[in-house]
Amino acid sequence: MSDLSTDVQLNPDDTRQAELATAIVSEIIAGSGLEAEVSYTQRDREILIDVTGDDLGFAIGRRAQTLDAIQLLAYLISTKIVDPEERRRVSVDIDEYRAAREEELFDLADRAVRDAISLGQSVEMKPMTSNERRAVHHYLIDNADVETHSVGEDPDRRIVVTPAGS
Repeated sequence: MSDLSTDVQLNPDDTRQAELATAIVSEIIAGSGLEAEVSYTQRDREILIDVTGDDLGFAIGRRAQTLDAIQLLAYLISTKIVDPEERRRVSVDIDEYRAAREEELFDLADRAVRDAISLGQSVEMKPMTSNERRAVHHYLIDNADVETHSVGEDPDRRIVVTPAGS
């Protein structure tokens, strides 16, 4: 076995991917005829792009599908200019939609945990997008009382919360 660490340390001063991803988001928003301010912050392995403005619901779309597509495009294009081990995850939020939605999801997750524990059986949550499922799994990962997994096929894929050890 090797003593070498496989955890790649990213250069915090390398903003190439963040700047390109932000420019892509800005161009998409402007190309849609919308006016907005687009900024980014970078932490560890993630680039957080914030879009603020008036009447940006069109850029969010139904069930955040447009927002997810913008985020995916920004990630896919921006990763082309950095080495694979230097890639950062790109997260785009429009008018704090994701932050508000995460708060809702975490409340639903807390309710599912309470129900799973009190009933002593698995509880299925409503279907969610892959980004929403990832957020809920991450939110519950340190909860020793329950385990989570996903079932079903998109767009009906959902999280199942099960009491630990069941």
